[in-house]
Amino acid sequence: MKNGDGITVTWSDNSTSTIETIKGDKGEDGKNGT
Repeated sequence: MKNGDGITVTWSDNSTSTIETIKGDKGEDGKNGT
């Protein structure tokens, strides 16, 4: 996944969110919220 790409997440209640992914120092996707 490229840095800054948006991904769409489908939650268990069938709602969706678009999250802009930000790579951390370890190459992991940045987390929003919890």
